[in-house]
Amino acid sequence: MVLRVVGKSDLVRLCSFTPTDFERYELYLPLLEENMISERIAALPNHLKISSIHNPTWMKVNGRLHPFDLSAEGVVGEASDQSLRGTINLALKVSARVIVIHGATWNIYTQTKEEAFGRLASRVLPLIEKYPQISFCFETDTLWHNLYFHRRALLTDEKDFAYLDLLLGGRLKITADFEHLNISYHFSEFITSLGGEDDFLKRYTADGQKAFELDCQTFIKKHFEQLQVGFKNHLESFFSRFQNKIEHIHINGSDCCNFIFDPKTTLPLVGEHLPVGFSRENVSDKLDYSFIARLLHSLPTEKQIDVVLEVWMKDERDFRTISVESKIFLEEKLSSRGGIMNNINNNVSIEAAAENMKSVLIGKFEIKNFGRPFIIAEIGANHNGNIDLAKKMIDAAVAAGADCAKFQSWTKKSIFSRGVYENNAALEKDIDTYSFEAEKYRELKRYCEEKHILFGTSVFCEKEADFFVDELNVDFVKIASMDVNNLPFLEYLAQKGKPLILSTGLSTLPEIAEAVATITKHNQKLIILHCLSVYPDDPNKNSPRAGVGGEAERTFLQGAGINLLNIDMLRNNFSYPIGFSDNTPGVFMPLAAVARGACVVEKHFTTDHHLEGWDHGISADPTEIKLIVDGARAISQGLGSYQRSLSAKERNMIPIFRRSIVIKQPLPAGHILRREDIEFKRPGTGIEPKHLSFIIGRQLKRAVSSDVLLNKEDLV
Repeated sequence: MVLRVVGKSDLVRLCSFTPTDFERYELYLPLLEENMISERIAALPNHLKISSIHNPTWMKVNGRLHPFDLSAEGVVGEASDQSLRGTINLALKVSARVIVIHGATWNIYTQTKEEAFGRLASRVLPLIEKYPQISFCFETDTLWHNLYFHRRALLTDEKDFAYLDLLLGGRLKITADFEHLNISYHFSEFITSLGGEDDFLKRYTADGQKAFELDCQTFIKKHFEQLQVGFKNHLESFFSRFQNKIEHIHINGSDCCNFIFDPKTTLPLVGEHLPVGFSRENVSDKLDYSFIARLLHSLPTEKQIDVVLEVWMKDERDFRTISVESKIFLEEKLSSRGGIMNNINNNVSIEAAAENMKSVLIGKFEIKNFGRPFIIAEIGANHNGNIDLAKKMIDAAVAAGADCAKFQSWTKKSIFSRGVYENNAALEKDIDTYSFEAEKYRELKRYCEEKHILFGTSVFCEKEADFFVDELNVDFVKIASMDVNNLPFLEYLAQKGKPLILSTGLSTLPEIAEAVATITKHNQKLIILHCLSVYPDDPNKNSPRAGVGGEAERTFLQGAGINLLNIDMLRNNFSYPIGFSDNTPGVFMPLAAVARGACVVEKHFTTDHHLEGWDHGISADPTEIKLIVDGARAISQGLGSYQRSLSAKERNMIPIFRRSIVIKQPLPAGHILRREDIEFKRPGTGIEPKHLSFIIGRQLKRAVSSDVLLNKEDLV
């Protein structure tokens, strides 16, 4: 698939762009004046190629301006139809392949929504059939002024687009406008929070627009993190359902959390149509571009899609500059680093997409690279078959701040063949002792829910998977390192549809690639963990690891052989969240993994290192797991952004800490400044030292005292 970043402008500002700025442009038409527009288009420089046209926002009807609306009755609807036909003529002249259709409404008091849809479809369908070379792409309709005119946007959610597709005989094409999807979602959530449309209308009269705007903004700010998770689910669902219908993209830096409305109108002055990547103290671009990139790259590979920058914000810089800067930012976010992974056996190739990372939702947690670390307290079999001890460990995990208490659900039949037990009867006894029957896990999951911590487990056979997914409805399934090459089992788990966490100990890179390819044929909700399946020497002769050469504990504490740089390698080769499953004693390795961007840390957990059992010695105790939780969160926050930017607090320190040009001794008016007259001292409110070369040789306009800042007004 080819994604091409395209500029957007009206005819006035279009001519400001240079030949190297954009390959193509979308033309915005405030009003269709066909003859005048045709003349201007004919006069455009050759480098300004128009690939799409946005339908006119306004039309003149009987000398008055009306919003474009193909679903309207009477003269407004007829004028909109003529306006669209005029836009088609322009598109044919400039060889534009896309016309964006936006602006359809219905009056909730005088007509039904179905009637409005019928008029819209009846006007567009003949044009679709007549002009197959043009894609008529509909975008989400958004109305800011719905209280004034008792009108509602027509195309607002998946059901609306699906209904229009039905009326168009399956020929619907879509412009996915991220900001319109953003606004529609947040407005809908606000109205739902009030009890629905009827309660909304009772609360806000036609005179209550400003109160509505303020209340809506307060609601968004209060619930912003929760709404962001919902909004991503909303986008994911929309793109999944209409992936074969989406032909065109609109994007800009949206900040639905900080819309600042014009007191005289219902349109926002700030927060809409921001430059991509825009950041200021009060308003900033809130879009998650790794998530956006994943959505765009999920579209069918045969498509060529224009990603149109809708940058309209008034800025102290010129329109062209902020458009080009937005293009550079967006292209970096959409591009992948490293191309196709080479040298993978069995013809498996996986796109490397460091900037196109998928995120995975587990419960309320969004898992993404360099995001908030998801900490798993891996109880495993450390409960020693005691349900009360298991609950005590859950309590300790909660107290430490872990996100998940995880178990291992193996049984005697699901993990070893009979011959293993014949050679090790003590192992068979321990397996029986340390495992739980299924109903114990049902009790533990309920206990986790009561304690507000996620329950998780590793499964080791299809029967276990059926129980934990189909009956207990776990939030995710963990796959142990031993099963990386168990492709039939991986395929079975993937088809369950739950998020999967895959440990990669014991595995070569080609084996990991093969496992990932097997899973992602059916399920994109995958997290990959770097893991070293080597353990400190185990003194327990009954351990499954008994007789296998381990490592001295000191070796692990020194970090030898852990290869945390594999976290970077996995991230560069697989477009999925990457984490770390730790089998070392202590807290150093998991914290170092977070510093490398690991977004999941799985750490063996016990309440007492001295308990009998297999993994207590390498596990973190409550003090250590809390150190990991607190340290991981602090490190993640401290990593911040790769982009160099100064916070407002740091900018405020500039005049305090930086130096300015200072005059050493008293100098008379008319003095020609020399290097020996000057030194550099705080504060940084005067002329910067870097401008010294422009100061030397300048004449003083007036006398200057010693040890004072030199000002521009002091110079001739």
